[in-house]
Amino acid sequence: MKFAGTRVRPVPTWTRQSPRFCQHGTLRNMNEAGIVPRALALQRGRRLEYLTVAWNVVEGLVAVTAGVVAGSISLVGFGLDSFIEVTSGSVLLWRISVDVHEEKRERNEARALKAVGLCFLILAVYVAYESSLDL
Repeated sequence: MKFAGTRVRPVPTWTRQSPRFCQHGTLRNMNEAGIVPRALALQRGRRLEYLTVAWNVVEGLVAVTAGVVAGSISLVGFGLDSFIEVTSGSVLLWRISVDVHEEKRERNEARALKAVGLCFLILAVYVAYESSLDL
């Protein structure tokens, strides 16, 4: 349908020649548009999360050691935050591992959020306690 004063733009020739596109320039398959199957996305997410957990373990060990040597609450807090991220990453890995149960996803997501929130509360209590000692 054409509206007054508008032109229909032709589909560029490179899209018409590509086997990925139909004759009208639309995609033949949604996976070609960059939509990744759930299993593949979970596998990529799991790999990335393992890398993140490993990085945060090293970061936490270095920061806590440096903080204790220097007597710095900030560095120790930063290191503890890294360990909280390790806990968060571990919870996420658990969450990904139980993703196959569609009926339990919401409940598992709520459990994961509560576990990570509890870790951040523990960090806040530690920082408040150590800060109050320095007053």
